[in-house]
Amino acid sequence: MKSKMKYYLHIVEIMEKELTVRGNAPLYSFLDIQDCLQICYRRLQELRVLVVKHGFENTAEECRFFKEIKPKVFGKLIFFSKLLEFEMQKPEHSQKALRKYVVKNIGSLRHIFIEYKEFHQYLLCRRKDRDREYFCRPGRPYVTGSLSLPYCSDPVFSTTQDYLSAKFTAHTSLIEYLSQRYIQSNCAAAQKSLLRWTGQKVDLVELVYALQASGLINNGNVGIKDLATALEQLFNVEVGDYYRIFLEIRMRKSNQSKLLDFLKTSLHNRIIEVDG
Repeated sequence: MKSKMKYYLHIVEIMEKELTVRGNAPLYSFLDIQDCLQICYRRLQELRVLVVKHGFENTAEECRFFKEIKPKVFGKLIFFSKLLEFEMQKPEHSQKALRKYVVKNIGSLRHIFIEYKEFHQYLLCRRKDRDREYFCRPGRPYVTGSLSLPYCSDPVFSTTQDYLSAKFTAHTSLIEYLSQRYIQSNCAAAQKSLLRWTGQKVDLVELVYALQASGLINNGNVGIKDLATALEQLFNVEVGDYYRIFLEIRMRKSNQSKLLDFLKTSLHNRIIEVDG
């Protein structure tokens, strides 16, 4: 392998290691997504600097870079950009609304494979007969979608189809992520959990916030939304607007930790009972 290609492959390896350490799919927290997005931006910028500095030994290397290497990094960037957008816009008021939103998004993500079926088949079949047309510079990049990034139209760092290749990679990963995170996991939880929350919803919200504040789950790297969703699935209950309920807890004139005090007393009484 030529030394110049080693530079580029090394960047990909570094990025993948950083993402593995930072994230834990399919359970990325909101902070994980933001951090991973910054990692991808940084590594894509480094790739561009190296390409401008070192270039390629021949056309075959250039085609390989824009067909395989850049889309890996760019695809991750698109993946986390879209995932961040999804997490910010997803409905919070019910599991039914969330599932409907997930299914709708998966359908939209799949549309690109239908719209650009011919080019997708070209990649899947590992064809090379049009590589120079698709993956060599100069060329007018074929930009689709609303993602506005300089890497889509940069004449020294773009070809006609590398962005579309990256979108295929991103959409494939995002469909898999959303399916595992919100559909398959929900089905599994519904099948396995026979538990029912028989206390008041305000008590469950107090428990959610207490667990999140304690830092005892995922080393403190878990958001209220993810934790609330997990407990809703475990106890087969829909809490609703837990932010509003937590505000009610904060507005209590006395005994803001009502549930925790009750649990403490209950445990103490059980210990006394067992000890005789």
